[in-house]
Amino acid sequence: MIAIDQGPDDIDRTKDFLHGMGVGSVRVGNIREFGRAQDFMSQHAQLSGLYGHCWRGRLCVSPDGTAYTCVLAREWPVGNVLEEVLAQILRAPPAVPLHRMRQTIREEV
Repeated sequence: MIAIDQGPDDIDRTKDFLHGMGVGSVRVGNIREFGRAQDFMSQHAQLSGLYGHCWRGRLCVSPDGTAYTCVLAREWPVGNVLEEVLAQILRAPPAVPLHRMRQTIREEV
């Protein structure tokens, strides 16, 4: 659950509601400057806002084929599966966008 502008009581009620529906685990995170939240926060996405796990062997592919290191990292595309084979994006030498982006996230975030 992402806490935007709710107070602690609202968060607790929401967690209780979700537990009552059978959700076993509910974690609360703070709003970050990605996606629609950029407008809400009047702030542009920054690498420092990532959780720091985007370099760990995952890849997000959007409906238009654009590949990102994670769903939050849409400001930093690393390829497009409609323009190149997915294996090419994944296995390319360290000088290509995916490897550079993962290294940058690992080092800076």
